[in-house]
Amino acid sequence: MHLFLFLIESSDKVETIGIIIIPITNPNKKTTYIVYSSYWVYLFHRPLCVGFAVLFTRWDMPGVVKFTIVIAIVSALCILTYHFLVRNTWVGLMLNGKKNP
Repeated sequence: MHLFLFLIESSDKVETIGIIIIPITNPNKKTTYIVYSSYWVYLFHRPLCVGFAVLFTRWDMPGVVKFTIVIAIVSALCILTYHFLVRNTWVGLMLNGKKNP
């Protein structure tokens, strides 16, 4: 019985991985842009999230609204800073390495 359940769970994981891998093997410009920006966003988002969360603690709003505002602002700032300050600079080269033509 346990072997049967293990096989069912394993097949679900393999199917999920297959569904994810198929679109990734055919990259497009949007996917590539997000992939290249991901490390910068990972490094830069944490201090922004903390900073904006501290700024919004005294606002008299529901937590879900504050959370949504912080996520929108941080996401926009991360992508904009990547595009204008990182992407075509030495920082982008250090984070992502040499781009293939």
